Amino acid sequence: ARLDKVEMNFCSLQETYCFFLNAYQCMYIHYYLKTVKSQQTDGDEHASLLSNIKSLMWKKKTNKVFFYSIGGLHFTLEELKHGVLRGNRKKPGAILRTLGGYDDRSQFITEENYDPRILFVC
Repeated sequence: ARLDKVEMNFCSLQETYCFFLNAYQCMYIHYYLKTVKSQQTDGDEHASLLSNIKSLMWKKKTNKVFFYSIGGLHFTLEELKHGVLRGNRKKPGAILRTLGGYDDRSQFITEENYDPRILFVC
């Protein structure tokens, strides 16, 4: 609820990039824990870590529903990763970029701030 009130206009490019990287990692952990908890309540209490990670990789449609509201804008994991952190590059196999040119979230995209090492973190 507090991320919704964050003012990103006063941050430098590096601070904004670091903020969204940390938000992505926290969001991924939150999504993982939420998914594991829902699997365990369905009666599968002995699910291994590997099967949980595997199910996260293949459950793309729940990724669309899970979002954080940051500064009044909604971000999914894919929008943070491919739209903001990767400089709005096309994700593998996609025809279009993640964020459109007239999207309010595109204000956080900077081509010069993109670092290819982000792929090792996300």
